[in-house]
Amino acid sequence: MKHIRNRAILILLILALTWFVLMFAAPAMEEKGTITHLDGAANRVDNADRYEDFNPVSRVVYLFGDFNCHQIESRSYHVNGNQMPLCARDVGTFGGVVMGLVLALPVRVSNSSRETLARITFRGRSLPRFLNPTGFFILVLFLGFLPTALDGGIQLITNYESTNPMRLLTGGIMGAVGAFLLGIFMQSKFGPEPGLDG
Repeated sequence: MKHIRNRAILILLILALTWFVLMFAAPAMEEKGTITHLDGAANRVDNADRYEDFNPVSRVVYLFGDFNCHQIESRSYHVNGNQMPLCARDVGTFGGVVMGLVLALPVRVSNSSRETLARITFRGRSLPRFLNPTGFFILVLFLGFLPTALDGGIQLITNYESTNPMRLLTGGIMGAVGAFLLGIFMQSKFGPEPGLDG
């Protein structure tokens, strides 16, 4: 059963890592300094005509980025003089997903993903009686997403302008926590490892 659980997480990890590498490879594969000013809006394709001459891999990566990200140039990193297909926060998020899945891969789980998380957090001990397991699980998820919500939210409603390193960091925390919890949840759904009680 352990191998089945680990295989599922390993497949997700390979997919996430492949996508993370492609985000850097796509701008590196195109002519230097030719991909700039992609500014647009999320949830729509703004620059499809600009990708027509790209190689097939770069075209798919940039179209995905165009649909899912605002691609504001000042909030994006550059590779090979080309703007990356996703903004700094999204790059951090996908990097965090890779990190979270790597951390989840060796975790031994019990029947309950929430109780497993508690055992990790409290150094092998069960969740303290005063903490509700579901509430604790949700709290950890909330705390993982909070830095991104604060950084982006304050920027949205004030004159504060975040920096790309801060976007990368907050996105990374969000992606790592989310993927780690997903990994624990997925593994717990296959049942407990031998020797672990629920």
